[in-house]
Amino acid sequence: MKVLDLSDCRMLKETHGLSTFLSLERVILKRCEMLSKLADSIGMLKDLVVLDISCTGIVELPNSIVNLKSLKVLKIDHCCIQKLLDGIGMMEKLEEIYGEGCRQLEMIPNDIVRLPSLKILQLTETRVDNVPALP
Repeated sequence: MKVLDLSDCRMLKETHGLSTFLSLERVILKRCEMLSKLADSIGMLKDLVVLDISCTGIVELPNSIVNLKSLKVLKIDHCCIQKLLDGIGMMEKLEEIYGEGCRQLEMIPNDIVRLPSLKILQLTETRVDNVPALP
């Protein structure tokens, strides 16, 4: 299986079974409002290219997400995340980060400047007040 789309599964509370599908390329969990945490096992999905957790109750990304070396698109629109992960600069293929409406988002780690492929950083309607100088 390459795509797991659980959009609008409003009662979904956990994602512990994701590591069962190691060949996933796209995980879409948007509008899973009861989902407040991503399992650490998300970092085992080495082929993951797109992760969409928009409009969920997730407040923090697991540290294991930096192991997603193939990830190109991260969508966190309208989440309660307060900061992007330290170590995000290790995600060398990350091209697009969407965080529109993340009203709790205050901090962008300095190592975001190490993302050589970053093309889109959309953080409108956030509390971010300092953006590191991007290449």
